[in-house]
Amino acid sequence: MISADDKRLYTIPETAQVLGIGRTTVYDLLASGQLKRVKVGTRALIHADCIDEFVARLMAEQHPETIAELPAAA
Repeated sequence: MISADDKRLYTIPETAQVLGIGRTTVYDLLASGQLKRVKVGTRALIHADCIDEFVARLMAEQHPETIAELPAAA
């Protein structure tokens, strides 16, 4: 059984909740290509890695000095 910690795909409302933004903003980010999605049937889902990459891009753009301080990935 998969636990909540292992969840990899998020719905639009779940993505909005994870990022602390509104659903409309998630749709805007998808439309602009800043956030990627996959389709499963008719559902648009966002992979957890895409959420992480989006946040990392924001950090790099808005706080480049912080990125240099972060430990390198192993």
